[in-house]
Amino acid sequence: MLLRLLHRLTQEELPVSFPRGDEIDAVRVLMLAGHVRARIPRPLRTLDGGHHQPPATVTEVTPLGRRTARRLARLGGVPGASAIRRAPRRGRRQRVT
Repeated sequence: MLLRLLHRLTQEELPVSFPRGDEIDAVRVLMLAGHVRARIPRPLRTLDGGHHQPPATVTEVTPLGRRTARRLARLGGVPGASAIRRAPRRGRRQRVT
């Protein structure tokens, strides 16, 4: 599921929200691995003593995440992953010497 989600995120227009618990857990793992940047709010306590988890929102797929998704697509690790688009290039940083 993680690899499919990472591939899907490279194809989606961001930000993307994930309301389900299993999706939030997957986003958390991808975030901790450095593949995406995301906001995952803390669970809220409800009046009846339970908990409610607000949706996680992925705001960016990192360069590491894009490289990983491209490699997996080339190796056939993600079904249906034929082409993964590159992120638009930002202005190049100048080296300070």
